[in-house]
Amino acid sequence: MSKSILQWAAMPMFLCLYTTAQAVHLGESGQGDALILPYWTTQGGNDTLLTLRNSHDAPVAIKVRVLGADGVELHAFNLYLDARVTWAAGFAHFDDAPRLFSRDPSSSCTLPILAQEAPFGTPQFELSAGHGYLEIIEMGVAEPGVVTDDRGDWQSCFDLEQRLQSGAWLDPPNAGMLPPAGRIGATAQIIDVADGGMTTFDAVALAGFSDVAQHSGPDILVPNLASAHDAGTPGGATTSQVCLPEGCRTDEWAHPVEAVAAVLTVASLEADFNIRSAIGAQAELVIVRPLQRYEDALDGDFRVDAEPTLTFFDRSGRMAADECTGCPAPPTRPPPPPLRFVLPRDSVVDVVSFNDPADDANSGPWITPILGASIETRFSLEVSEVTAGFGLVAFENHPGDKLVSGNGDAFIGEAALGIAIQQFSNGAVMVDGDAVLSNYRGAQQPARRRVVLPEE
Repeated sequence: MSKSILQWAAMPMFLCLYTTAQAVHLGESGQGDALILPYWTTQGGNDTLLTLRNSHDAPVAIKVRVLGADGVELHAFNLYLDARVTWAAGFAHFDDAPRLFSRDPSSSCTLPILAQEAPFGTPQFELSAGHGYLEIIEMGVAEPGVVTDDRGDWQSCFDLEQRLQSGAWLDPPNAGMLPPAGRIGATAQIIDVADGGMTTFDAVALAGFSDVAQHSGPDILVPNLASAHDAGTPGGATTSQVCLPEGCRTDEWAHPVEAVAAVLTVASLEADFNIRSAIGAQAELVIVRPLQRYEDALDGDFRVDAEPTLTFFDRSGRMAADECTGCPAPPTRPPPPPLRFVLPRDSVVDVVSFNDPADDANSGPWITPILGASIETRFSLEVSEVTAGFGLVAFENHPGDKLVSGNGDAFIGEAALGIAIQQFSNGAVMVDGDAVLSNYRGAQQPARRRVVLPEE
């Protein structure tokens, strides 16, 4: 990982001082000034529709980073939205390549301006990977009368482009920009038209991410998830706030990315699944570790080593065992070991399918039935006869590799998000004499369990 990602974040040329103290924390109602969309895909016959909203009463500037499953940035662009405006884009596979499409309305602007290309002559850009996740960072709010027109909207897209290339934004880029308002949100729908399935989920929002404007050109490496900022950041103490059942706690961190990690760190993720063949049930789990790409970028000062392990429980709460649950056992036989699988750490995004059959569970890469992801780590629940319940992904830290704050508090686990997708099928139904597929999909954000061990 290039160290410049975080070195750029420390440069004062992008910071406009602001005095309101705050701490990075999870946003309420899906709104904040930094968003993580856990998944987008163009694989397996799926398209992804992205809807990004500015709920603020003034224009905002947003940085959108399209990232692949390996954490590599595929494309980045600036998005300028007028007050109370919604922007939509689609990820789809056309002309043998994944692409992002968007037709900018007059109330928004993307820089660089998307090229008018085939197919359809729609503004778009080509991607080099078919699935991944998104970082979406609010860079700031337009100062009235400085970068806005007489109606209080952004100036034209051409004018904004000129400001970046040779005008007032060339140096400094924050001219006419106020700190973020924290009122952006995003929703995605993964749609398989052929199978008649659609899954909807919201981006995870971080509030209090920055109390300064961090406006920059589309090709600049910041802002990103490692550039959080509050009043204490220049002195080396960015703050996080994490709320647990016993109350909310505030911690200080030497590096901004650690404050973000504290907010996102979980000891485990828990999600329901059902794979009963009688109802055509399929289940998949997406696990995202969005800060993994920043590890080792601070001379080794930021790295959280955790081993993700997946175990299964049936609906009565019994842990799935690594042998047939219906088979009789001698009275003296020891209890069977739990059915447990260690997930890889070589990707930022991992897709897990619960439907892999036992007869070829170790035959190499396999295409998952819902999301169409190619996966190496596979398992089968057939041996345990568990067809419905919940899966538990526990992030177990290696000794000495916990995230520890300046206060001495240890955050157990790893910064991770997830989306669980369930599909049921009743085959086809007849509508006016025609057979119509009746597949049903739903999405669940896994339950997040947090563990913080206070300083002893």
